[in-house]
Amino acid sequence: MKTSRKRFLLLSVTLLALITATLYWLHWRGQQIQPADQPTPRIRLLSIIPSPTWMGYHRNYVERARQGHIDLYFLGDSLTGQWINVGKNSWDRHFLSWHPANFGIGGDGTHHVLWRIQNGELENVHPKALVLMIGVNNLQFNPAPEIASGIAAIVAEIRKQSPTTKILLLALLPHRFQPTHPLRLKSQQVNALLPALASDPHVKFLDLGHLFLAPDGTLPPTLMPDALHLSPQGYEILANGLTPTLTEWLGNPAP
Repeated sequence: MKTSRKRFLLLSVTLLALITATLYWLHWRGQQIQPADQPTPRIRLLSIIPSPTWMGYHRNYVERARQGHIDLYFLGDSLTGQWINVGKNSWDRHFLSWHPANFGIGGDGTHHVLWRIQNGELENVHPKALVLMIGVNNLQFNPAPEIASGIAAIVAEIRKQSPTTKILLLALLPHRFQPTHPLRLKSQQVNALLPALASDPHVKFLDLGHLFLAPDGTLPPTLMPDALHLSPQGYEILANGLTPTLTEWLGNPAP
């Protein structure tokens, strides 16, 4: 009797875990399958209202924007957000004297970032330079031209709200370990469409992807342990790639 009861409880817990995981996956997938160029907030699990956690980040960023004193603005997803933890040493050493602010939220797609800057995160902020890297979270769900359109919409919104800001638009970094992986190839398709945005003299397109690849095109785990997020060494490479342009725009960083 006790053995049967234990088996029943184990099966029940396992089934509940599978159902919960499935619901989370379906909800996350549903959030991401949105037009990449239409502003959309992140939605709470199994709901139509914005995620409280995500909205908390957003409100904090709106408040940070209101405080001002931002000369260098970083905008994007987790690759941007992790500058201030995984990449903190590189952040402090390369950027701190330029009065930077980080507006990255993990998991965001182009449509989420577009919503954020249309809802206060760029209001009355006129940074001298803005570093934009976004789009990797759209790769599984949106076609390459639509992702590029979403990035273009973000650039246009930045130009509208802060016309004097110079925008350093970064290419999507190499994605997945193998060069033939479909998502790696798709990221290359997106990147091929982005240089056209640099026809605006306030926008510079910069593709640093080659700095992260081995000669055979594979992605070393030492730089991106999960084939997506950067290691401290990866952030140092990225910082060194950004510094020449930012120095040209902002002047030499303080020693």
